[in-house]
Parts: sequence; C-alpha cells; structure tokens
Amino acid sequence: MRARLEDAAVELFHRKGFMATSVREVTSAVGVTVGALYNHFPSKEALLHAIISKAHSDLLRQLRAAVEGVDRPAEALREFVETYVLFYTRFPRESRVSVRDMEFLPPGDLEQIAEARRATRRLLQDVLEQGVEVGEFALLDSADMPPQRATAMAIMDMCVMVTEPYWLQASLSPRRIADLHVQLALRMVGVVDR
Repeated sequence: MRARLEDAAVELFHRKGFMATSVREVTSAVGVTVGALYNHFPSKEALLHAIISKAHSDLLRQLRAAVEGVDRPAEALREFVETYVLFYTRFPRESRVSVRDMEFLPPGDLEQIAEARRATRRLLQDVLEQGVEVGEFALLDSADMPPQRATAMAIMDMCVMVTEPYWLQASLSPRRIADLHVQLALRMVGVVDR
C-alpha cells in the first residue's frame, strides 16, 4: 500500500505540484480512504519526504557505484555525469518532484535531503580534485569558492536541468542527452573528448 501511495503521489505531484495536490486526490487515485494514507505517513509532507529521500539515496548509491574503482578522473567524471543524467531521464517524475518540491519539506527533512545533496557534491569534488592532482583537469579559479566546489555545483546544476520540459520533450534519446552532458562537463574541466 505504501508503494502505491508513493506512486500515485509522484504522478500527481509531478503533474500538479505538491501544493496543488490534496491528500484526498492521492488516496482517490489508489482507491483508499484518507485515513489509509495516515496509516503509512503522518502527513502529506512525510509522503513527499519519502519520495525525495528515496530518489536522492538511489541516485547517490548509483553514482558511488559508477565511479568506484575508476582510475582515470576523466573516465570517473564521464561515469558520474552519465549516471546522473540517465537516472534523471529514467525517473523524470521522481526527479522533477525532488528538484521542484523540495522547498516544501519541514526543516529537519530538508536538512536530511540537503546532506544527501552535499554527499553527492563531495563525491564529484573528489573526482575533480583527483583530476587536478594528476594534471588531467584545469578548473577555472574563483575567488569566491574553491574551484572544485564551483565546478561541481555547475555540473550538478546542469545535470538536474534535464528534468525541465524542454529536455524531456526534445527529440533526443536519454543516451544522447547524457552524451551531450558528458561532453559539456569534460569541457568545463578542460578536457576535449573526441
């Protein structure tokens, strides 16, 4: 039942937005009473948190697996970006809800998600630092923040944007979208991939 409620909520939140979706709409989509939702989630916000938390933990697990044991930083960056973009294009509803509706989480839940995002950024920063150390990457210097952090944030923002309608409606396959993002990320770090 919990999974069915999450699936219905993801569909409705994606289509209408979190704030415009009522608990009654979620439960009606599953064919249960409002009380049934509260047997599994203490609130609509808790339901949203479950959806976003699962998306972020699944993404982070896949990203870690993608870069684990990859020796060359350029290849690790390729794997990271490809995995990130393919995850978001494979799960567009969950991904879009995670990006767009995160602001509606209570502070404690929001902090948990923010920590998962920081862990994702640190994983990418580690790849970037390794690339700089071995001379494979040349990052733009920034007086405002470390270049690895600025570059990681830019790459992650670029990957997240595949949840926007213009990418989802493009006549490009998820693989082609991922390839384009890999090429852009490699150029951001000074690698021209052929």
